[in-house]
Amino acid sequence: MPPMLRAMVQLQRLLGMRPSEIIMRVGDIDRSKNNGLWYYLPGSYKTARYVGKIIFPLGKPEQELLMPYLEGKKPESAVFSPRTAQDERNAEKRENRKTSEQERDLFSVSVLAGTSVDGLCSRLAERGLSGLEFLAGMPGSVGGALWMNARCYERSVSDVLLETEVLDENYGIVTLPFRTEDFSYKKSPFQTRKLLILSARFGVKFRDILDMKKEMADYHRDREEKGHYRYPSAGSAFKNNRSFGASTGKIIGDLGLRGLSQGKALVAPWHGNLIINTGGASSSDIRSLMEEVARRVKTEKGLDLEPEILFVGEWEPGNEEQ
Repeated sequence: MPPMLRAMVQLQRLLGMRPSEIIMRVGDIDRSKNNGLWYYLPGSYKTARYVGKIIFPLGKPEQELLMPYLEGKKPESAVFSPRTAQDERNAEKRENRKTSEQERDLFSVSVLAGTSVDGLCSRLAERGLSGLEFLAGMPGSVGGALWMNARCYERSVSDVLLETEVLDENYGIVTLPFRTEDFSYKKSPFQTRKLLILSARFGVKFRDILDMKKEMADYHRDREEKGHYRYPSAGSAFKNNRSFGASTGKIIGDLGLRGLSQGKALVAPWHGNLIINTGGASSSDIRSLMEEVARRVKTEKGLDLEPEILFVGEWEPGNEEQ
């Protein structure tokens, strides 16, 4: 019930008013506060010729109900205006409609771990489902993004994660609900357990399709301008560390290490935190180059770089994969 109608009903119950007596004008109420009371003198009423004048004393409860509808009004104005009642009803309808739209906007999508991240972003955008636009243009799979808690443009994949389906250590399929404390910068609970990520469910909401596509195109353009697609690479070679006071790419670049090479692996001349394959680089080339970069940063800056690229398998001489 709108606030004004509620106040009218409450006044009628408190004062035992007839329906016609609740049609009050501001000038009918004496607010001189004799002994803390106000007095309401109806202008006309059904039994006037039999009982004479009727006066309703208005104590604190009644005054509190009336106060919002008296301020700033002229004596001849209605206390309970039909216009106010209609405005309140309209406001209530708008609020209910807004709540309904918010509930309708809260959807989720379940995605297999092997799904391409960029492909997922494109398919969601075609349907106007928003939440993962910041991952547009990122190579790799959904499972990989979850394992690393992929982050870009100040957002992480865990920001929209609801739950993850995994094959656990006992070969059982279980669903792990998202917990904030399990995730941090480039960290996830999957990194400390022997799990196989099967699928994930993300929270999404409706958004204008053209706005989504424009934002995603901006991310693609930014990645192109940063040279992410010029040569094969595994993305950022090292993690950023805010305590260093600068991005890892800038630290490496400031030391003049852009263009440093090992075999066919090269620190990108345009970005210090990209190790690119110029053609035929082996995994050992890439690892050796990263170790050299980390050694020089440690020597010159005293900073310990943490690899973001994972090294998997045997690393004995001659056992290399290109």
